[in-house]
Amino acid sequence: MTGPSRRAWTARLAAAVAAVALGAIAPPVLAPALALVASPGSLPVSEQGLDLSTDGDEFAPRIDEPLLRGTERIVPGGTSTAVLYVRNSRAEDAQVTVVLDTPPSTPLWEVLDVTATAEGRSVPVAESLEVTPAGSRSDRRSLSLGSLPVPPGGVLPVSLTFLMDPAAGNEYQSISASVRLNVTLSERLDGAGTGAGSADDRGPWPLHLPSTGLALSPPLLLAAAGAMAAGLALLLAMHSRRTPSAATAVPDPHDRPRRQSPDVPS
Repeated sequence: MTGPSRRAWTARLAAAVAAVALGAIAPPVLAPALALVASPGSLPVSEQGLDLSTDGDEFAPRIDEPLLRGTERIVPGGTSTAVLYVRNSRAEDAQVTVVLDTPPSTPLWEVLDVTATAEGRSVPVAESLEVTPAGSRSDRRSLSLGSLPVPPGGVLPVSLTFLMDPAAGNEYQSISASVRLNVTLSERLDGAGTGAGSADDRGPWPLHLPSTGLALSPPLLLAAAGAMAAGLALLLAMHSRRTPSAATAVPDPHDRPRRQSPDVPS
């Protein structure tokens, strides 16, 4: 089908982190693990057009392993990175929108920088963009890497990097938080260009989204993270009219400043 009668499809991946617990200055046996736990998705790949992988080699319509290995630790001055590979398994060109959310305010964000990175195969993306503070309504932090074209069979690596301030003390050892990575795979409708300046591909930009109140989880619950829900959920939404390819929330002009972080290319 073509023109207005063409049906747009959207497969949304909500990768919710059950717990992100960060160990501060303490003996290794006391330092909590930083765990990104993904529970299985729910839809067959033939319907969603979205394949996932944690290594970039073996893809499946769902993953049930942690994005970070259980041995991962992060200490002051340390960095941990998790990578999720998103593949367009459909026969049509698609576009992927990546949004990183964090929960309401927690002292952890005073010493932790979270960065989302996506490298498209067709259109280059900024190396990284920082999470920025949201407005007074929710104090939620969100980030959009924009709409990225992915050809049939194409793969988009999406990484999350966690960097802890070297000056962080033991008081942060018992604090944990949750983050959510939203990946939307949608059809490129008629008239959508392939260049960086097209109407449906405006490139990366900071974006604030309304809060949905993700709950925090204490480190002692890490062992049961997989049973806490808050995992990968694959949902397929069929629309008879064009579906926006990226969130369009407007940043609140009253954003509160947060701790200064090293400059990141935009």
